[in-house]
Amino acid sequence: MWLKGKWRPYEITSKTASKHKQLAKEARIHSTGSIYVKNKNTNELIEIESISKVIRQNNE
Repeated sequence: MWLKGKWRPYEITSKTASKHKQLAKEARIHSTGSIYVKNKNTNELIEIESISKVIRQNNE
């Protein structure tokens, strides 16, 4: 069973780390079709609607 949800991935990273290659790869994967993640608690598949949103934080 899969769920059509509003799940969107986040990439938490440093302010200086380049994520260009990673986001380009995600975009290529999404262009081939739907992408799903499995909920560890329910075993349901949840559709990912977009590529990761990058959130930059200070290295501490």
